[in-house]
Amino acid sequence: MDDDDGDDNNQNDHEGAQEWIGGDSICVQIGDIFDRGDKELSCLSLLSRLSHQAQQDGGVLSVLFGNHEALNAEGHFDYVTEGGFAEFETKLANAPTSVSRLVSPLDGDDTDDRKRTARWGALVHPKSPLRKVAFANMKVALIVGRSVLVHGGLVPKHLSHYKNENCCDHDDPLGAMNREAQEWFLKQGASSNNNTDDEE
Repeated sequence: MDDDDGDDNNQNDHEGAQEWIGGDSICVQIGDIFDRGDKELSCLSLLSRLSHQAQQDGGVLSVLFGNHEALNAEGHFDYVTEGGFAEFETKLANAPTSVSRLVSPLDGDDTDDRKRTARWGALVHPKSPLRKVAFANMKVALIVGRSVLVHGGLVPKHLSHYKNENCCDHDDPLGAMNREAQEWFLKQGASSNNNTDDEE
């Protein structure tokens, strides 16, 4: 999103100058905001701000789910950078609902376990203000004109489940898939168990 020149003041000034200039255009970010460097929260904040600005100008900025959003929602943090962990600790430590109060640390003195628990709590705990910002408005796929935009791929069998007569959304299978995905992501914080098993 911005050039990392090592100067935090310059970075903040640069980020503050980034505004929506697309007018009534449609912009789609196709997923994997997470696990792609040290500034995940900065990227989420920027995309959220630009989305609101786009809406005011008659445009649209939409964000799709990637597989790394799913990995993070389930507590799989094997691809998170050390800077990514540090950004959560630095930017959320002084938030009204502190990361340290969202979930109880795991037993023991394992620093790696504690930072994984804190990150998971900040992302998906039901009381986390970041939970809805991160996942509530993301979609699996989006139709723009004659194009279908999706992170990894979409085939007919993915939608066939939503076309049966018992499904209330059978006339809008893509919309039903998007809503079900959003519900799944938001339910990941219902349990306080932190799943940090490896996943390829």
